Amino acid sequence: MKEIKVKFVDYWDDHHLEKDIIYKILKKHYQVKIVEDPDYLFYSVFSDDNLKYDCIKIFYTAENICPDFNLCDYAIGFEELQFSDRYIRIPNFVKYLSDIELMKNKNKDIINDEDFLNRKFCSFIYSNGNADIKREKLFYEISKYKKINSAGRYLNNVGKVIEDKIDYEKNFKFSIACENCSHMGYSTEKIVQSFAAKTVPIYWGDPDIDKVFNPKSFINLMKFSDFNEAIQYIKNVDANGSLYLNMLREPALLDPTYCDKKYMELESFLVNIIEQPKDEAYRRCNIARMGEYQRKMEEWRNIYLMRKYKEEHNIVNKIVNLSKTFLDKFLVN
Repeated sequence: MKEIKVKFVDYWDDHHLEKDIIYKILKKHYQVKIVEDPDYLFYSVFSDDNLKYDCIKIFYTAENICPDFNLCDYAIGFEELQFSDRYIRIPNFVKYLSDIELMKNKNKDIINDEDFLNRKFCSFIYSNGNADIKREKLFYEISKYKKINSAGRYLNNVGKVIEDKIDYEKNFKFSIACENCSHMGYSTEKIVQSFAAKTVPIYWGDPDIDKVFNPKSFINLMKFSDFNEAIQYIKNVDANGSLYLNMLREPALLDPTYCDKKYMELESFLVNIIEQPKDEAYRRCNIARMGEYQRKMEEWRNIYLMRKYKEEHNIVNKIVNLSKTFLDKFLVN
């Protein structure tokens, strides 16, 4: 099995390599060696350490950030782009394999109607308040009709933060699945997990969401003129048992093989990169104007790090001085 030297940088804090979809695919085909001087660098958006490396760079985002092809050779993102072999669109929900399996079966085993109709009204589970204000507005507007149980760290009203999102949402008829912002193609795990819990998702975010997910199976807020019109429809579905159950029994995906196909596309995309001779796998240019651009980005990074260091150093000095002042007063007294 071919050995490859790789590194992952600029990912989120609790990123676990063994759970990473890219790492799993690479391990399937290659002997993967994690090193400090990689031939292939996989990087995301939560820092800018990638600028330090001079190797084949593959950008990955689970956030609404468009790839900069001046800085990367290849990219995996949300945008609907065609760029030879340099880009592939993979919505980040594709990596939630166990949730996808639950979603595929969400319209099965709905036998006792009353069990599903008698559930609580709606759940809202978010830890991030740094999002479009429409998410918060939706929470408060629907709450005027019935209580929404908010069990995440954000807007919590149940007294504790739940650990298992899907297990908790199973107790509700509806679940709010709102993206951090609305952008064409930007669709995350939120709607998948709502389906996985056998709820009817109340979705806001990607204007093209109904190109992948069955519009008969969820409430798509993007199709209403405003929240008032949408909330009136939510009330109708909530009050009409037959209408609600019909939505619940609809399959989640228009194409039940969609996620499997995207996984295989990602696998082919990665293998294509690795199977090329390394010196032929580069796609970005580092000379002329593009080289200047890359050098400027690295300079800006260094300036930012210097400023950040100075700010942190000043904060530490202030804390030390305050501590000394306190101790001096304490010892005198």
